[in-house]
Amino acid sequence: MKGAYQRILNGIRPLQKNLLLIISLTFMMNNRISFNIIIFSFIAFGCFGQVPVDQPEMPVMYKVTVNPVAGHDTIIWYSSTEGLVDYYAVCYSKITNPNQPYILSEPIDSIYPPDTVYVNQDTESGIHSIGYSVIAVNIIDEHSVVQSVYDYPDSTVYADVEFDSCNAAVTIRWNPYNKWKGHIASYRVYQSVDNGPPQVIAIIDVEEVTSFKVMSVTENSTLGYYVEIIHEDRIRSSTSNMAVIYTGMLEVPDFIVGHSANEGADNHIILDFSVDPDTELSEYKLLRSSDISGDFDTITSFRQHDTRIMLTDDVDYTSGIYYYKLMAINNCGQDIQESNVINNIILTGTNDDLVNHLSWNPVEDWPGETGRYVLYRTHMNGTGQTDSVLLNTELNYSDDVSAFFTENNVYSGRFCYQIRAVEINNPFTQNSTACSNEFCINVTPGVRLPNAFIPNNPNGVNSLFQPVFRLQPAEYEMTIFNRWGNKIWEGNIPWDGTVNNKYVSEGVYIYQLKVFYPDNTITLSGHITVLYR
Repeated sequence: MKGAYQRILNGIRPLQKNLLLIISLTFMMNNRISFNIIIFSFIAFGCFGQVPVDQPEMPVMYKVTVNPVAGHDTIIWYSSTEGLVDYYAVCYSKITNPNQPYILSEPIDSIYPPDTVYVNQDTESGIHSIGYSVIAVNIIDEHSVVQSVYDYPDSTVYADVEFDSCNAAVTIRWNPYNKWKGHIASYRVYQSVDNGPPQVIAIIDVEEVTSFKVMSVTENSTLGYYVEIIHEDRIRSSTSNMAVIYTGMLEVPDFIVGHSANEGADNHIILDFSVDPDTELSEYKLLRSSDISGDFDTITSFRQHDTRIMLTDDVDYTSGIYYYKLMAINNCGQDIQESNVINNIILTGTNDDLVNHLSWNPVEDWPGETGRYVLYRTHMNGTGQTDSVLLNTELNYSDDVSAFFTENNVYSGRFCYQIRAVEINNPFTQNSTACSNEFCINVTPGVRLPNAFIPNNPNGVNSLFQPVFRLQPAEYEMTIFNRWGNKIWEGNIPWDGTVNNKYVSEGVYIYQLKVFYPDNTITLSGHITVLYR
């Protein structure tokens, strides 16, 4: 060690010699600076100092590359061909801004021939690009040394990645290999998924390119990327650092299920949806259309974290058939997941004597299928009795209500109906049910009145004027007027043709009949002829 040090000290120029002597004294006094550091300080002065006239041939760089897995840099150069070289000084430059000149730092090591390879274990090539140069140094005699010209450094390729969560894409960017500009054949892009072995995902046969976008990357994974630059000689290549990124994304719901669009307060529509409980999204919008295959318009947007979402649409329930779906929005404002379509069920009907004919529209787009319909019928007979009829998947039903019209039934024929659709085979959640509006039909009770009667008929047949009811009312009230419109009789019993216990004259009279049911009042009027024998 001392011999090498003495040879260097004897062979350098005076100014360099004085500098090295000062450093040596510091070493001997403090004993805290290694001999190699002294040597490197001397070499650094050589990198920055004036170049002697008789310098050795400048080494030619073969390549600089980064081990993307181990993280160290490898520098390889051709040996000087003219004269002997005592050693090579490896200098490096930090390249923090590609648009700025290299900032030369101190030499990092000395390499002695015939070695022409240096591995830098302590590197920052994973943070920014590093420029490497190699200087040939010869010790001439005890008074001088000569060194090769300092060459513009070869740079490592520094790669960085950016994750676009909105489009599930990764963009890799890197700086060009500065010394190989115009001599690059192609680029290979490698990808590692969750620390797995790197695989080539792209080969780019372009002379100069500094970025590549990977689409549809694996979400919520650790992805590593590096670039290999292939020289046109097809022998040399230089790899970049491994750039790692985690593709964390908010969990998109696997499903959004629309259950029902039922009638709510004030005849509005209440909408019921279920959302995958594992989702991390909270932005939604409600869409509506009057045609299941038509354009859907946004009627409201909102934030909600609940897995069961209930919404109200203020339209009148029976004003039309409306179709709804719920759309989940990601953090980029993009539509990311939508529900099935749900719609309201509108029940309508007509009456034909004692038969009520009912019809309704189906639920069009359940995730499962409609397994059956249940028809609920409520007869307004004071108890509000509700009966149900289990139907298949037909969309109409005829209800014969003649059994309700008996002499003992004192209520009118008002019947109210509601349809309930029942889903089966829902693959995401429990099966849904959906209800229609309530639809009521008044079956007018049959009331028959004779157009003539004989008050004094000896056998008593047709001797009273009285209504005959199909459905017995709670009570009725009848008024008789003469042909001049004067009221001559009223009561809630049959009229026997008398006024003040005396038979009225033969002729035509006017009647008015009010029939009172607990849920309805019917008023009838007409003419009655009084005859005598």
